Parts: sequence; structure tokens; C-alpha cells
Amino acid sequence: MLAFLHSGPSGRPMIKRSTRASFTSTSPPVNFLLPARRRSVRVPTATPPRASWLERDVYTVIEVPRTFAYSLFSDLEAMPSWSPWLDSVVVDEQDVTISTWKLAARGINVSWKAKNVVVEEGVVIQWESLTGLKNRGAVRFLDEGSEGKCRVTMKISFMIPDFAKKISSGIVSQKVDEALEADLKRFRARCLLDHRKEMKKMRL
Repeated sequence: MLAFLHSGPSGRPMIKRSTRASFTSTSPPVNFLLPARRRSVRVPTATPPRASWLERDVYTVIEVPRTFAYSLFSDLEAMPSWSPWLDSVVVDEQDVTISTWKLAARGINVSWKAKNVVVEEGVVIQWESLTGLKNRGAVRFLDEGSEGKCRVTMKISFMIPDFAKKISSGIVSQKVDEALEADLKRFRARCLLDHRKEMKKMRL
């Protein structure tokens, strides 16, 4: 505040306080008035776990002609009848090389879309997945020894995380082998049954 000196009645100087208020400047700094700079915040992205292919192969010998076994296996939509792991297989009406697969077993439900990349009548069917569960494989049909017998070899690969492969690769491999061998065993039984029925019709 401002003070003024003047003489009072006794002649002594007196201090008179000003009635004007004194204000201290509270204006914000110039930088505060400027628009705040936007800071870019990096959001960490989740890194997908590394994965690799787990390859398994099994085979069976069937006492039917190679072409007969091929024709039965190539009927993809009939596969669930001898493979209980499969819930359904639907072949695309617009492109017969593409099919949609659904697996339902032991509480596990998985689906994927696959494409036949190599098809040689009576010899091989090779596929790879397009969406969903990553897998690829091939089934080959070879003449075995005497006429009227063939060898069916199935090779299939699944993409699994590396950590799972390191921890339980032996268990996973064993389970996959058991499932594939069981499927081929059922396929063999189906081939023999259908072939006998066909031969019986031919004799009539």
C-alpha cells in the first residue's frame, strides 16, 4: 500500500494509509496462454507368440484298389461318418477346392477354411488352411504289393506356439498320432465294408 506523510496537530509527522488497494499481478505467464502441445502416447502392441509347425504322419494298408480308397476319401463331406473328431465338412458350391471344417471333441470347438492346392486323381490330395486353425497336409494313395491293395499315407502339420511345443511336444505328438491312427483305422474299416458291398452287387 502507499503511505503519505503530513503533519498532525502536534506537528509530528503522521502516516496516512492510502484507501486505494494495491494488487499484485497474478496474470498467467505467456506460455500458459499458448495452446498446449499434444504429446503422442505410444500404446504398446501385443506381440503374438512365436509358433512353428508340428508335423506328424501315419499310414495304413487297405485291401482295396487304390482308386477305390481315393474315391472314398475324396468325399470330404462324408468324413465325419468315420472321423468322430469332425462335426462337419462343407464344400463350397462355387469353388469345390475350398471347404469349411468344424472340429468338436472333448469340449474343444475349432473351425477353419481350407483349400485343396494339389489334387491328382487317385494319387494325392494336398491342402492348406486359409483361415482359422493353421494346418496343412497331404494324403497319398500308392499301390501296395499285389493288385487290389493300397497304402494310404497321411501327413498333417499344425501350427502351435513354441512355448507349448517345448513344454509338451511329446504329449501333443502322441495325442495327434493316436487320433490320426484311429481315424485311418476307421477309414480302413469303411473302405473294406463299402468294397465288399460293391463286389456283392457286381456278382448279383
